[in-house]
Amino acid sequence: SVVFCGACIFLTLSDDAPVPSGLRYEDLMVKHPVVEEAIDLQAPHVNTGRVRRIKRGSDLSYKCKNMQDYAPDAEINMWKPEIIPMVEKIEKREEEYELLNKGW
Repeated sequence: SVVFCGACIFLTLSDDAPVPSGLRYEDLMVKHPVVEEAIDLQAPHVNTGRVRRIKRGSDLSYKCKNMQDYAPDAEINMWKPEIIPMVEKIEKREEEYELLNKGW
């Protein structure tokens, strides 16, 4: 899928490499019920920022431009965790439900 290819390209970037589209790693997470639930549980400003980064990334891709063309001094932390901690909590909860339902 396109998202998987985008994630592969994104992962090849080093920590200090400029992010061409201004996206974060979490913006390219594949839609999965756990990920969607984590996104729904986030604060509104996290979801708003994610949607804006995705729209900006799409626009820059369409224009064949980089983020540095428009905001050369912008510091973007592409590894900032906002959704992944919630995904981990939800996965632990699901594991606990599974164990409780088995009746050990």
